[in-house]
Amino acid sequence: MNWKGGERILDGYVMILSSGHPFPVTGGYVKRCRLIAEKAVGHILARSIAIHHVNENRVDDRNENLVICENRGYHTFLHWRLRALRISGHVNYRKCQYCGRYDDPQNMIPSGKKSMVHSKCRYNYHKSLKERRKSYE
Repeated sequence: MNWKGGERILDGYVMILSSGHPFPVTGGYVKRCRLIAEKAVGHILARSIAIHHVNENRVDDRNENLVICENRGYHTFLHWRLRALRISGHVNYRKCQYCGRYDDPQNMIPSGKKSMVHSKCRYNYHKSLKERRKSYE
């Protein structure tokens, strides 16, 4: 028998068959974490709401492991901070787009809308770029 009670795994998430839900992911299935969050708040969450797993284990749908994020941007922000904490030990550290090292943002300068760089890394990059352009002439 193949029937598993309307539950399956998709992209690491436990999916529950919920044909009456207004925002099914596929074929009437909804992420279990979304259903648990909706039960906790007492109403259906908007489609734009994202559910974050604190321990990053998509199968661990305990209430204390779920954070309701107002949008996907905030959800992504949480993952950036978790990655920085895991790698550098500091949630506020940012990754230099040139050297790839994490550092205090006070030691860096903005580069574009969201990225940060060490000024020395930026200088070295542009210096080498200039040298490469000269070699083509």
